Amino acid sequence: MSLLIKLLFLSGLILILLGWILNHSTKYKGFNNKYLVKDNTLLDSLPQHDARNDFNYNQFRDIDLHTRSLPDYVITSVDRLAMEIQRYAKTDLEKARALYVWITKNIRYDDKAYNSKQYPQYTPEYVLKHRTAVCEGYSILFEAVGKKLGLTVKKIDGHAKGYGHIVSGDINKSNHAWNVVSIGGRWKIIDSTWGSGYGNNVDGRLVSKQQFSEYWFDVNPFEAIFSHFPEIDSFQLVNPRIKKHEYQRLPLVNEHFFKLGFNARRILEHLISNPRTSLVDCHSFETPVRAISAPYNQILDINRPLEFRFHIPKITQMAVIDVNEQWSIYHPDGNGFFTISYIPTKRGKLTILYKSSADSQLYQPLLGYTVK
Repeated sequence: MSLLIKLLFLSGLILILLGWILNHSTKYKGFNNKYLVKDNTLLDSLPQHDARNDFNYNQFRDIDLHTRSLPDYVITSVDRLAMEIQRYAKTDLEKARALYVWITKNIRYDDKAYNSKQYPQYTPEYVLKHRTAVCEGYSILFEAVGKKLGLTVKKIDGHAKGYGHIVSGDINKSNHAWNVVSIGGRWKIIDSTWGSGYGNNVDGRLVSKQQFSEYWFDVNPFEAIFSHFPEIDSFQLVNPRIKKHEYQRLPLVNEHFFKLGFNARRILEHLISNPRTSLVDCHSFETPVRAISAPYNQILDINRPLEFRFHIPKITQMAVIDVNEQWSIYHPDGNGFFTISYIPTKRGKLTILYKSSADSQLYQPLLGYTVK
């Protein structure tokens, strides 16, 4: 083979090799860029995974169904209730959950005792017999049955910003009781009283409504501290612990505020340093909603561009209404995600609403701001 042919052959091999390298390098680079951009967008936009972020997820579905199917007439004592729960709940977490569900389903708030201020002695046996109690009875029953189930459980006394709370009132006197359960080396906060329903003021008297709330089982301590201040500081379960006067200055926040997705720890740290901050008004909602990005400060600056982002799978439209009742309508980006880009140009009330269905003409309020 002549030298010229050898050189041509070698050049061809080099060109083929270079082409293969460039081709595969380009594909690799394009692959990385494509998915890095996608992943970064998701990481920047969505909250870290939490079971509560999965709207249809309930890790206790079977436990809940079994508990709610227990025949009421067979539960005649603390021992019998514990025995029935132990038939199907095996882990400490499952036992605590079953107990929470049974109590919230079967025990009603004692409106008569609360309104008359004449309270019976709420022993576990009394609560099981009469199926009524105030917070003292709920927490005593939970502790008694929990211990029979082998749980490390305590009744916690403290102050709560519940029904009848006065912002400037005395918080030095305990007015509520709840429980903590140690599971896997961590104390979990459980309030079966608040988990069983809520109260309304009717002609100056409490009228309670029984309605199960998922929220008050294993509630985040940084969320609970806005409304629950224990007598024993160590059971705040937040770090750093807050002072009683700091707790008193914290605004009233309903569970929907945190269920929407606002970060309690970050907001608590901000409020301790900036106690005059007002939080956005959050209305109750029945449909699954998650705020991916939204200001938690109630006060918004006029003419400052805003961007809200929500995940509301079952909603067809969202809207913004300003103080002059001028409407801005928004449609989903896809897969139940809404992006609201808005510049407030009028001082006063600003409301974000959602429309539950295409057939409905009714919009439900979600968040309420004030533009200044």
